[in-house]
Amino acid sequence: YRFVQKEVSGFQILKSLIDENLENAKEIFRDPQMLILKVSEVCEERYSEISSRVNRGIVRSVIYIFVYKIVFAIAIEVPYELYFLKHLSYLPILSSIAIPLLFVFLVTATIRKPGEDNTGRIIDLIQDFVYQGKASGKTDFSLAPRRKSLTYNIFTTVYLIIFVLIFSLISYGLAKVGYNIVGIGIFFIFLSLVLLFGYRVKFSASELNVIPRKETLASNLFTNLTLPFLDLGVWLSDKFASLNFFILFFDFLIEAPLKNIMGILDEWGN
Repeated sequence: YRFVQKEVSGFQILKSLIDENLENAKEIFRDPQMLILKVSEVCEERYSEISSRVNRGIVRSVIYIFVYKIVFAIAIEVPYELYFLKHLSYLPILSSIAIPLLFVFLVTATIRKPGEDNTGRIIDLIQDFVYQGKASGKTDFSLAPRRKSLTYNIFTTVYLIIFVLIFSLISYGLAKVGYNIVGIGIFFIFLSLVLLFGYRVKFSASELNVIPRKETLASNLFTNLTLPFLDLGVWLSDKFASLNFFILFFDFLIEAPLKNIMGILDEWGN
C-alpha cells in the first residue's frame, strides 16, 4: 500500500485537474507550461485541504481525550478509588490527560506541509505520463509473503523484549507516582488509542508526499518507543470496533460545525 501510495499521487492530482477543467483539458495538455501552472495550482489546493483535515484531526483528538477520560473517570476510576482505596488521587487522573495530550502534539508536530520539491516531483510524474517522457523503467514488487528469515526472527524477539520492558518500566513509574492497577490499565488503553488516532492523522496528511521525508535520530527514537503502544492501539481498535459510535459522534459534533466556520471565514476573506 505504501509503495502504491507514492506512485498514485501524481494520478490523483491529474484526475483533480481534469475534473476541474473538463471543458479546456485538451488545451491545457497541449501547452506544457500551462500544464505545469495548473498542476501547481491543484497541488496547493490539495495541500490546503490536507492541512485543514489535519487541524480538524488535532481538534478531534483533544476532544476525544477529554470525553473518553471523563467517561472512564466517572464509570471506573473514581468509583474504584472511592470504594476500594477510600480516597481519590487527583495526580493520576490529571496526568493521564496531560501525557496523552503531549504525545498527540508531539506526533502532529512532525507533520509538514509538502513543499515545492514535492510539487516538482508530481509535475515530473505527470509530464512523463502525459508526454511519454524518459521514465520508462519498471519497478518490480511482489505481494507474496516473504519467507521469515533469521534476521526477522531475531528482530521479533528483540521487539518482544522491548515491548515487555517498556510496559514494565512505565507501570513501575506510574505505580510510584500513585497510580493503582486499574488506573495503569486505563492509562495504557487511553494512551494507545490516542497515539493510534494521532498517527492516523499523520498518515492521512502524507497521502500526497512523493518524496520520502528524512527521519532524524529523535523521530526514529520516538517512533520506536511508541510502537508498542501503537500495536496495542491497533489491537484494541479491532477488538472494540463496536465503539465506533464515538467517531460518529465526533463527526456530527465537530466536522460539520468546523466546515461551516471555515466556509464563513473564506467568505469574509473574499
